[in-house]
Amino acid sequence: MALVPCTATVARRTLGNAAPAAGLPGELMAQVVTGLRYDVCAPLADDGAERAVRAEIERARTTTPAPPAATALYPSPFVLRQHVSQVRAARRPHLAAPHDAAQRAELENCLYTLCASCRAAAALTPP
Repeated sequence: MALVPCTATVARRTLGNAAPAAGLPGELMAQVVTGLRYDVCAPLADDGAERAVRAEIERARTTTPAPPAATALYPSPFVLRQHVSQVRAARRPHLAAPHDAAQRAELENCLYTLCASCRAAAALTPP
């Protein structure tokens, strides 16, 4: 858009929302905004058109976009409890023999699986 950098889709939506508030057709509203950018007096560029555009830009800036829809399944509490149990079971032999590479690898594998499951759950939880 001429006043604020944005995508063409956002500019169309902003102008489309501001045009009825200013009482102008969308095409004329686009000309008014272009005139405002270059400080050129457009034919119907009154304060109402500029106020409508600026109000719509401010509304778009302050409105929080809707979070994206969840596209994955939440891990069930049962599965998370199983992962926690596996971590605890792998931790005991590792504490008994901290220098055993196989025990350490098993513990790291269990921890990674639990961590990945928790991250997936946290990413999908709505704020």
